[in-house]
Amino acid sequence: MTILRQAVPVIFAVIGINVMSLIDAISTELLVENDGFVELNPLMDVLIGNSYLPFFVVKLVITLAATLTCWHFYERRRAAGTVLKWTSRVYCALMVWHTVLLSIVMR
Repeated sequence: MTILRQAVPVIFAVIGINVMSLIDAISTELLVENDGFVELNPLMDVLIGNSYLPFFVVKLVITLAATLTCWHFYERRRAAGTVLKWTSRVYCALMVWHTVLLSIVMR
């Protein structure tokens, strides 16, 4: 039970980052559909330019693989926790930025 209790914050971080990645993908799609907005990541820009499905799949698979890798190494490598912490912070800032942009577009 103690091990599970210690894992709860990591589980929430992994789930939270993946949920924010999904929200990021959806809001990116909504913004790119409007003229004047582009995806800043060159790889994702190529994918979203071709089709939304590969964009979603690649984005979500990369995020899931990265977070699960960090979870796997969380107890053994201090950097794994740091990566999860900073990734969640960056995604939180990105959520705020997308909210601002979407509020402008939806007027």
